[in-house]
Amino acid sequence: MPWSNQGGGGRKGGSGGGPWGQGPSGGGSQQPDLEELLKRSQDRLKQVMPGGAGVPGSFLFLIAVAVAAVVAYYAFTFTVRPDELGVVMRFGKVDRQEAPGLHFRMPYPIEEVRLPKVTRQNIIEIGMRTGTGGRGGVVDRPEESMMLTGDENIVDFDFVVY
Repeated sequence: MPWSNQGGGGRKGGSGGGPWGQGPSGGGSQQPDLEELLKRSQDRLKQVMPGGAGVPGSFLFLIAVAVAAVVAYYAFTFTVRPDELGVVMRFGKVDRQEAPGLHFRMPYPIEEVRLPKVTRQNIIEIGMRTGTGGRGGVVDRPEESMMLTGDENIVDFDFVVY
């Protein structure tokens, strides 16, 4: 029978063990115990931490690391809302445009982000106002619409800029 446990797993010479190599009682190198690995890693961590473990200095170090992580998060990320467009400027020149969502950027001196409202309509009415009267019609504003031309004629000029 080809898969016999007696024959050494198809090895020539029959040196013992199963078909996957040396068994647990084969006298090879033993794997270290899990508790021993954890103890070694704790000892190494204690050596790396300033002041050793359990000392208030290590607690202050962990607080400083947490504060640095929070500051880095807020310094390198920005959020673009659905009605905005993120315009990223690198050294004052437009570098890229970002869609709504969370994005990353370089710190302030290198990159700056402007967030203009792109879905809002900016309207300027000169010489008149719409919808401000009791009837909801157009109200004339002569102090804005009267202009003097170069040949000294008066022009009444109403317009709307979108």
